[in-house]
Amino acid sequence: MSPFDGGAAPSPRRLRVMVAAGEASGDGYGAGLARALKAQAPGVQLFGMGGRAMRESGVHLLYDTTGRGAVGFTESLRQLPVLRRVMGRLVEAARRFRPAVAVLIDFPGFNLRLGPALAELGIPVVYYIAPAVWAWGAGRARVVAGFARQVICAFDFEVPLYREAGARAEWLGHPILDEIPDRPPCDEARRRLGVGQDERVVALLPGSRIQEIQQLYPMMAEAARMVRSAHPGVRFVTSVAPGLDPRLLEARGGGAHREAGIRLVGGGIWHALAAADMAVVCSGTATLQTALWQVPMVVVYRVSEPSYLLARRLVKVPHIALPNIVAQRRLVEELVQHDARAERVAQAVLERLRSPGRLDRERRDLETVRAHLGAPGATARAARLVLEVAGG
Repeated sequence: MSPFDGGAAPSPRRLRVMVAAGEASGDGYGAGLARALKAQAPGVQLFGMGGRAMRESGVHLLYDTTGRGAVGFTESLRQLPVLRRVMGRLVEAARRFRPAVAVLIDFPGFNLRLGPALAELGIPVVYYIAPAVWAWGAGRARVVAGFARQVICAFDFEVPLYREAGARAEWLGHPILDEIPDRPPCDEARRRLGVGQDERVVALLPGSRIQEIQQLYPMMAEAARMVRSAHPGVRFVTSVAPGLDPRLLEARGGGAHREAGIRLVGGGIWHALAAADMAVVCSGTATLQTALWQVPMVVVYRVSEPSYLLARRLVKVPHIALPNIVAQRRLVEELVQHDARAERVAQAVLERLRSPGRLDRERRDLETVRAHLGAPGATARAARLVLEVAGG
């Protein structure tokens, strides 16, 4: 069956674009890009791989993989059989429907294999939100340069690394600035959550991947229980990612979740952050979102021990939290692997709640993050560049 027009054969006169994203953050960027492409090229036909946000933005999904993102090497291996089948479907669809361009969004474990297969078919490839070569080294940059017609970097400091590898690379600003809403007044957000104006509120953001929930949420819930025991007036709210069953969080949090009185909040991270004095955040895109609303945070990261030992050998960066990486200095505290324990998290939270001056200082420090992300409108600029490649 054709992915176009309810099964009808696609018109050869209509522009077709393949888009491939594999995680919740990439799904959001893909949805924004889809809307921009449709605004600039009415009638464009979009198909590929992504999640609910892309589907709602008009992308026909051949497969929804946003629930299959994995952190770590050994964790990723478990997804290989399914992802191989998905890749086969995407390559066959590209061979059959001949998109004018294919846009790959992040998800390097998959897209670094899909890209060469599409290039072999003669389909121009744009890599949008290119792999973090500053963490993984020049090898990945050379791989991308070998198949991508155009690379669109998320951060300005990535461009020289890609160009040195021979890629045609541009930085247009970070698309996250086109997605972040205006922060509502804190008192309004607290009224919606039933939280008192004088209470301290801590947001728990355990991520959107099931693996992250399994690794991090029991520790977060236990840390919340410890904080409530020492500081009974603190309230906790946990963001439930779209498409995630709240019962999974309740089950993983167990007795600590109930004792801490954690409230689950749907609709993404914004409802939880709007009411928060500070947050405990899993490493990833959520740390940038939290920084842009200037919410002080403690960033946690934990994977299986084999993955961690391998990553220590391969990844050479001084920070793991994106606010620290873009600012090139430590703005937020990072608790990684063996330090990502309930006791350490509870201690970090209590230190900040007991020091309003420290929270104020960390909020001011986070003001600098926005300046490193460019100007709004990056998504529209990326869409224009994608269309240039499609017409090239």
